Amino acid sequence: MRHNKVLLAASVASMIDQFNMANISLLKQLGYEVHVACNFQEGNTCNSARIQKLQKNLTRLHVIWHQWDCPRGTGSVQKCLQAYDQLLELLTIHAYAWMHCHSPVGGVLARIAAHKKGIPVVYTAHGFHFYQKAPFKNWMLYYPIEKLLSRWTDVLVTVNREDHCFARRRLSAGRVCYIPGIGVNTKLYAKRAVEAEKREFRSKYGLPQDAVVLLSVGELSSRKNHQLALAAVGVLAAAGELAGKKICYLICGQGPMQKELDLQAETLGIAAAVQLTGYQEDLQIFYQNADIFVFPSIQEGLPVALMEAMASGLPCVVSDIRGNRELISRKFRIPLEADAPYAMARLLKLLIGHPSLRKEEGCRNQRKVQRYGQKAVQKKMSVIYKSMDGYKEDRTDTKDRKKNRDSKNKKDRKDTKDHRHKKDSKDTKDSKNKKDHKAGKKGKKPAQPLYRRDNAGAVQPPEISVIMGTYNDRRAYAAQSIDSILGQTVTDLELIICDDGSEESYFRWLRNYCKKDQRIFLLRNSKNQGLATALNHCLRYASGKYVARMDADDLARADRFQKQAAFLDRHPEYAFAGCSARLIAEHGPWGVRRLQRRPVRHSFLSTSPFIHPSVMFRRETLEVSGGYETSKKALRAEDYELFMRLYAAGQRGYNLPQLLLDYREDRSSFKRRRYRYRFCECMVRLDGFHKLGILKGNMRYVLKPLAAGLVPHFLMRKIRRERFCKKSILHRS
Repeated sequence: MRHNKVLLAASVASMIDQFNMANISLLKQLGYEVHVACNFQEGNTCNSARIQKLQKNLTRLHVIWHQWDCPRGTGSVQKCLQAYDQLLELLTIHAYAWMHCHSPVGGVLARIAAHKKGIPVVYTAHGFHFYQKAPFKNWMLYYPIEKLLSRWTDVLVTVNREDHCFARRRLSAGRVCYIPGIGVNTKLYAKRAVEAEKREFRSKYGLPQDAVVLLSVGELSSRKNHQLALAAVGVLAAAGELAGKKICYLICGQGPMQKELDLQAETLGIAAAVQLTGYQEDLQIFYQNADIFVFPSIQEGLPVALMEAMASGLPCVVSDIRGNRELISRKFRIPLEADAPYAMARLLKLLIGHPSLRKEEGCRNQRKVQRYGQKAVQKKMSVIYKSMDGYKEDRTDTKDRKKNRDSKNKKDRKDTKDHRHKKDSKDTKDSKNKKDHKAGKKGKKPAQPLYRRDNAGAVQPPEISVIMGTYNDRRAYAAQSIDSILGQTVTDLELIICDDGSEESYFRWLRNYCKKDQRIFLLRNSKNQGLATALNHCLRYASGKYVARMDADDLARADRFQKQAAFLDRHPEYAFAGCSARLIAEHGPWGVRRLQRRPVRHSFLSTSPFIHPSVMFRRETLEVSGGYETSKKALRAEDYELFMRLYAAGQRGYNLPQLLLDYREDRSSFKRRRYRYRFCECMVRLDGFHKLGILKGNMRYVLKPLAAGLVPHFLMRKIRRERFCKKSILHRS
């Protein structure tokens, strides 16, 4: 029996209670003497009764706990220094074999102290404070600290894919591991309340028996963003959706913003429909009796409350942030923009009015969350904990040791990828067996064009979602492009078109033309915002396994989607697939553009190795990456930026050699390339080359767009024609 001591350290006791009790049990099973250091007195998200219960549970498990006066935030430097000295004293008294630390402040202090004492350390990052579109101050403060401390971290554990990819590429931990969250007891939350239990629950909280109950769980703080959900309920109330109190909203949690939320509810006139229930220990009762789960948080790692709601079979409306993207499909995620309350209100109204849709989405969530269960997480944590035995005697970072770690890390990544691909393959087969969509079938159109229904009435997403942005395009070209999509050999698809603020006459024509097929879903932006914004708008509604790109003036060969989808099915190692293209103009084809089949990082130096409208992505690839960059720096180069960002994150693409696209390049194409867009491309290249690690010695490629912009249009057109014109293969194969 092993009697080595292990220390679990966190800023607050609620972190131990909510996230680490299973880890403590696992360590006890492995024979360790477990110590816990955290702040039992301040900063906790649960009440004092729960803290006392935690202390009793730790004592019952023979866990030695220590009061550590660690602050939760970075506001007081003096408190942080005192906590550091306190932890150093604890490490001096007890000879710990290694330690496992959590939370930002606690993780910083613990790793500095462990480094000073020469103790191996595991750090679990429950969501880095620096992430895509995080505030600039977060990057300035937290990233440099984590960059430094990762050198003193033997094992860095991440709980979501975005952080995992970033840590592998940018941080210097001895080993980077991914676990799917902290583990959810899916069996505990799987039970749904029967009618008698629902009546009792609603009577207890004064809810109408026929009301639709919305539920949120989380600390009452600005980070959890309950204000957004209240604003959305206010929108529904203003539209008359709360007549007769048919909708009730419960918020479980405690925190500093309780008075502000009460005041907001009163101001919006929805105080009678909103209840702040305070901290609740038996949350499964609330999940069992709720109808819709609302999670509008601003920042998360991999949210436990959301996974519990999914395990309970609830449909979820969430904010479009890291963590949520891995769990909930895009059509039920709300971007945190100015119109977020209205977007959330529309989704809530859709779910409130369609009980069958609520049930279907709840069942889908319940199936998906199984991979995040406690059993899967504990299996991975067991491997990590057992590997820490190798750090007890010697922590000298020799070249051989580092080589062995890198080899093991590579094997872990391969095992994770193989497991994910095997799961995707199984999901693909199950999805294909359920789908029974017939293109062009006459009859009444479904009320919601986003959803396909099989013969039993069950909602089934299409296999492929095609996204297209359009802005005052030539009508003949747009009609031909749409027809080439509808005429694909793969009929199980949806075409999502976003009109980016075109003239009213063009939009009326497009709307009438789209009525020819129920698989077309037309969106519209009130003003022209650029292709990236239009495509992101389409992505919010895409529900297919694959997302294919198409421009409104190009033509797709009839078997393009079939071949690309089949390729991605056979080759799970690729995140997206493009193809070579035939170049066309007003008078027909004039050239062929053959692309490198397996582009590498250096392939991006000269130009993008992919033709944007020829690409088909895996939907989860775009979801995890956050979609297209909409800032002005990527104007007219959004595809170039996206491809480099995906490659920097470890994703790879492939180009099919067949000519599956007619890509339009005519006189107007060159005239649209204004010189100011060349500056944007330079910025994209500079940032992208830096992320790819190919910037050194290649500044001439960064400046290449500026030189190309000085070449007259007629001369540039002539150069490209001489380069790509091959008359012998202009015909379609």
